[in-house]
Amino acid sequence: MDCFAGKGKFGDGEPGSPLIISGLIQKWRSKGTDIQGLFIESDASNYETLKHNLAPRQEYSSCKHGSFEDSLNDLVALARSNTVFLYLDPYTVKGLVFENLKSVYDQVHESGASVEVLLNFNVTTFMRWALAALKRRGDLPEISDEEDFLADDPEESVEVSVLN
Repeated sequence: MDCFAGKGKFGDGEPGSPLIISGLIQKWRSKGTDIQGLFIESDASNYETLKHNLAPRQEYSSCKHGSFEDSLNDLVALARSNTVFLYLDPYTVKGLVFENLKSVYDQVHESGASVEVLLNFNVTTFMRWALAALKRRGDLPEISDEEDFLADDPEESVEVSVLN
C-alpha cells in the first residue's frame, strides 16, 4: 500500500513510487506470488492522473481516492488477514499521527499477520512546525527555494501536543 501515492510519475516522466511498486508487484506475480497493490491519493487531480498511469496494471494495482486517515479502517481490515507493507511518504508530516498508525500495527497482535512499514519522515518540515509551535519563529532556519519544496502553511496553528 502506497498511502500517499501522488500521480504515479514525476513531471519529468520519471516513475514515482506507484509505478516502481507496481512493476515489482508484476515481477513477483509472474513468479507465482499472490500480491496486490493499493495506491491511495487524496488530491483529485493527482488521483485521476494516477488512475491513468496505473491503468495498464489494473489487474493487480488498484487506486483509491481519499486520505490515508480515511483509509485506515480498510487498512486495518486488510491487516487482519494479510501481510501488509505500508509505504508512507507524505508530502508533509500531517498524515503521520502515531495513534492512527497504531490501529494498523495492532493487527499483528490480534491476527498474527505481518505489518511492515517504510516511512519517509520529513525532518525539515517537522522542525519548522516544532519551532513555530514553540513560538520561536525568529529561529526558523533559512532554506533555499530549492530545498523548501515541502513548505508548510506559515499561518497554520501547530500545537506541541500534536507534534509530541
